[in-house]
Amino acid sequence: MPQKQKREYQQDVPVIIGAGIAFLIFATITLIPPISDWLHATANWLAVLALLAFFPGIIMIAVAIGLSYQNTRLRAQVKKSVNSGDYGTRTNLNEIADDFNLNPGDMRRLLVDLRMARELKVSFDSKTGEVIFPALGASSGSQEEQNGFIYCSYCGLQLAKDSLYCPGCGANLH
Repeated sequence: MPQKQKREYQQDVPVIIGAGIAFLIFATITLIPPISDWLHATANWLAVLALLAFFPGIIMIAVAIGLSYQNTRLRAQVKKSVNSGDYGTRTNLNEIADDFNLNPGDMRRLLVDLRMARELKVSFDSKTGEVIFPALGASSGSQEEQNGFIYCSYCGLQLAKDSLYCPGCGANLH
């Protein structure tokens, strides 16, 4: 039985929108009479190509809107699942990725994006690579704090218990 293709979490939506807008601006500029006249005088085929730039611009913006919608739904599903306690306080990244039919790298990026947007508290164990959800199970006497260290809630870096700021990402820890 063939393996189901994994879906992707796209971070490049703003880049795609920017490229689409650039195509639209280029095509619109070619409609300005002096530029249009110059293009027609230089080569008619160049004028036609310039006008055809509208199509990739519109397609790129439509694709970016679709990807943005897909990413928003995926982010909401992951947040709901994590906040409901489906994964406890620690879990393997591959388990979460498989549950959402994502590659582990895409799932890691999605979790980091949610963390950086302060929508989800998550970090990564530097020794095992497990995903840690401190908001669900963190207590003042956790094993990490008893050993004299904590994890940054934003980038997962292991820190001294008395750290105020993370040297890895600059996050305010209190």
